[in-house]
Amino acid sequence: MGYQHGTLLKQEIRSGALPFYANPINGRRKNTSLKDRLFALYLHHEICGPAKKSQPQEMIDHMKGMADGSGLPFSVIFRAYHHPSVGLVLVPKLIKQLTKGFKKTGISLNACSSFAVKDDVTASKKLIIGRNMDYAGIESFPANQTVCFYHPYDGYKYVEITTAGLCSPTGMNEKGLVLCGHNLFLDSVQACGWGFLSMSTMILRKACNIEQAVSLIKSNKRGFCGALLLAESKTKKAVVVEFNSQQAAVRSMEQGNLVLTNIALTAEMQKVDFLHNLHINESAKTRYLRLQQLIHAHKGAIDPETAACFLGDHIHFTTGTERSVSGIIAAPNNINSVVFLPERFKFWVASGPVPASNNHYIGFDFWSIYEKNIDSRHTRRLKGYCFQHAYKLQAMNIYREAHILHEEKPYKKDRIKVLLFKALKTDNTEILFYHILCKMLIHEGNHKKALSVIQNTQEQKQSLNEETHSLLLLGICHDLLGRRRKALTCYQRILDLAKNRSTEQFAVNKLVFACAEKYIQRAFTKNNTTDRSVEVSFSQSSGME
Repeated sequence: MGYQHGTLLKQEIRSGALPFYANPINGRRKNTSLKDRLFALYLHHEICGPAKKSQPQEMIDHMKGMADGSGLPFSVIFRAYHHPSVGLVLVPKLIKQLTKGFKKTGISLNACSSFAVKDDVTASKKLIIGRNMDYAGIESFPANQTVCFYHPYDGYKYVEITTAGLCSPTGMNEKGLVLCGHNLFLDSVQACGWGFLSMSTMILRKACNIEQAVSLIKSNKRGFCGALLLAESKTKKAVVVEFNSQQAAVRSMEQGNLVLTNIALTAEMQKVDFLHNLHINESAKTRYLRLQQLIHAHKGAIDPETAACFLGDHIHFTTGTERSVSGIIAAPNNINSVVFLPERFKFWVASGPVPASNNHYIGFDFWSIYEKNIDSRHTRRLKGYCFQHAYKLQAMNIYREAHILHEEKPYKKDRIKVLLFKALKTDNTEILFYHILCKMLIHEGNHKKALSVIQNTQEQKQSLNEETHSLLLLGICHDLLGRRRKALTCYQRILDLAKNRSTEQFAVNKLVFACAEKYIQRAFTKNNTTDRSVEVSFSQSSGME
């Protein structure tokens, strides 16, 4: 099957996302510096080497077939399939270093959202699953997702919604088992064990129900941490399995619904969840709460069309405002969006370029494909989310162009800035635009312009962590301009907000808090421009947000 895939989509694989994921350091750009080459050797020693010894032979054969079919080296295929492991293994270590020394780490956290609803929550009483997968490398993704139908000799027929050349943690098999995988950033992770894509694919091939899927997760060594939303058509059950290399925990549906983003919610796994313990990535919580809010507001009326609207939603839970890109379910790097109706073996895949969840959804019938009825796609398409304000869509598309350029040609800073200023002019309420521009201007040494940009955030509606992040950048700009008293006022305001406005749901990011404490003790100078506090990141869920 790997050879068939590699042969059929050879051109798409070589020009698509797979080569990007094979190089987690620089994407499609070559590792030219000595530092990059040494880090590549480190990744091989710490992740790919141990992982290669631990994968099921069936998946090794699949990757070898893919290599032979596509003409790419096996090592490239293997690295691409284990791209998720790099962040999942290294991020906890990097965060520990960051909390001690505030070094530049390049942390980028991915933003995925899934939900399952059934019975009285849905209009038809049937089980409906919605799934968004948000990831890096958007410049490498083609205009549409790839829908792969598999028929293994030893296993169940299954479909994966992916991009050319890769397996995917999004799919459904002939038993009506649906799988949606998410990254979680947990402690106690070792690369020696099954990779994320190996685990997901083996579940779709071998498990006929949730019980068997959970058994596969628990009985095999896991070389990554994460969470899988599993749902089955026969019983209409759905669970989330959260795990690292050491343990796994299960949570079930409550009142006919289940939501998963990028935070652990079981008592066992919250203890080792960095997002939970350090209040990093407010976006994960806002997406979780917004999905719950949407489900409760549409109870008894949810159908596939409504589910597609949920996946494309642009309302920020905390501020209640429509956003272009930040803190929303429809993340700007959404590469994969699907609605499943497993009892009828139907599913709808978002078409068009990233972010996929803001396009219409094309329907497929699982069994008709295997019956060679290739033209059996549903005549009905799902329209998806409708923007309340057209300019938000325009700003999102401009930002996407800047994001793609940042990933592909980050040295074109002037062009990136032009696009970001254009996006900001189109939508002056999007806080992320201000933050990125301010950081870019700080790195250029244009401190007055950076100050003029970040000052405007004080007029906008912000969440707690957006407000403290803005204050941190405002204080940094004042420090760089020699306005120490004003800088201290900004840093102290962060500490006051942490004390007076923190709640059980939302608290000030401890890394922002720690930076404020650090710069109170010693003013921010040009020497601090390698600190995480001013690292430029286009991820809406970056560690400092």
